[in-house]
Amino acid sequence: MTVEAALRDLRPVPRFGSFLGKVMAEHVELMRSLGYRYDVNEGMLLRFDRFLQSRAELAGKPLNQLIEVWAQSDLSPNRLCEAKRVGQLISKAMHRLDPAATIFPMSIEMFQPVRREQRRPYVYSNEEMQRLLRAALAFPSPKAPLRPLSLFTMVVLAYCAGLRVGEIVGLTWADVNLQDGTIEIRETKFFKDRRLPREWCDKVNSTYKKHIRAVPRNQFAVERLHLKPLPVWIPEVYRLQQRLVDIEGYVALNSNRYSVPVDWIGRRVEVRETKDKIEIQLDARRLVTHRRIAEAEHQRVMLAEHRPPRGERLPRPDPHPEEKAIVTAAPELAEYIAGLKQRSRKVVTLALRQLLRLVREYPRKPLLGAVREAGRYGLYDLDRLERMILRRVTREYFPLDGESDE
Repeated sequence: MTVEAALRDLRPVPRFGSFLGKVMAEHVELMRSLGYRYDVNEGMLLRFDRFLQSRAELAGKPLNQLIEVWAQSDLSPNRLCEAKRVGQLISKAMHRLDPAATIFPMSIEMFQPVRREQRRPYVYSNEEMQRLLRAALAFPSPKAPLRPLSLFTMVVLAYCAGLRVGEIVGLTWADVNLQDGTIEIRETKFFKDRRLPREWCDKVNSTYKKHIRAVPRNQFAVERLHLKPLPVWIPEVYRLQQRLVDIEGYVALNSNRYSVPVDWIGRRVEVRETKDKIEIQLDARRLVTHRRIAEAEHQRVMLAEHRPPRGERLPRPDPHPEEKAIVTAAPELAEYIAGLKQRSRKVVTLALRQLLRLVREYPRKPLLGAVREAGRYGLYDLDRLERMILRRVTREYFPLDGESDE
């Protein structure tokens, strides 16, 4: 395969570049001029257009045969419905140009297999909702104390006011009017805005609901007797910092060093410095607490559980993860890496990072050819190696006029 053919395969196909692309593009433009967004239908037409461009032998075939071949390329109910819908759209577009053209019909029975595959809604019982609300309030979040209350509010809005997940996530303080008791819901389904008044919520919650077999307002009156107010939360003042655990298993802060578990070596942690203690957190479940040393005393604070067991040697972390990444991506460079670690003038870590960048950025064939040539002459200057790779890329991928491909 020539370079031009390889690059041609990597280029994306043009929009509506098939022999039916002009008809589909004009149809999309017409529907948008009539006020429709037409994003979903345009996506289906683009998928059909890419299929036609990948199957050049189908050019000039009747539309019904094209739709049949596309439907058979993926034997799923969704593809069948999509193919029939695309056939109807294109046939309507052709009918506008030629009244003799036939419009493909669609029956509602085609959508039944797709609907059977869709997930059916699940109605939560009263006990399940109570457990869900309690779980939201008990959600562990030491870094964000208000997150449990936020989750509780989101569940209440979804359950009591019927808001969708996207509508809840899109809410801002500007959408909530506490004086009027209203919530502005913007860009909802069908791209419309709506206002959710509190009076409407009171009316809905005063109506009998079959799925809970009760009136929500009456249920809340019974549950309210068992509700307990949330405790007043006054977050502790702290200074937040980011640190990297050193190779000895310590975190440095104000010239003092605090121990962490040995498996945290090389990991980035979050350090919260309060008045009396130091909290070092790796993730939501792993937290280490130390007594804070007020002054810079250059001390090491070691907890007993962080000491390695006597007589047990802990495995040392890999000092060069870049070497493993390079060998995984290009095993042929293992010999060159060994020489680079011995004869490079740069720090080994920096040299390996530069070599890893070359492996990720340049094509494999010019890279391996330049590395073989550099290894034959004992050249471990990576800047010169990169220039050698660029010369090979220029010759192989961008030949000048009159030059033949190698």
